[in-house]
Amino acid sequence: MIANAPGTTPAYSLGPLQERGKLFAAEGDNVYEGQLVGIHSKDNDLTVNAIKTKPLTNMRASGKDDAIQLTPAIK
Repeated sequence: MIANAPGTTPAYSLGPLQERGKLFAAEGDNVYEGQLVGIHSKDNDLTVNAIKTKPLTNMRASGKDDAIQLTPAIK
């Protein structure tokens, strides 16, 4: 998995990515464009948005947010 933009990785964006493979990046890591952030479970390369943040709106949620559980990153 390859990062498509530079920035800091939040847990919100890494949660769905860990379902696609093993991660090298942990929450709060700085990444740059083109950096490997994980190993895709399939044989092809996958460009991912590892810096996507949770949208902050003024609307109340109908349910409470699920706590994102991240597996430890491969170092």
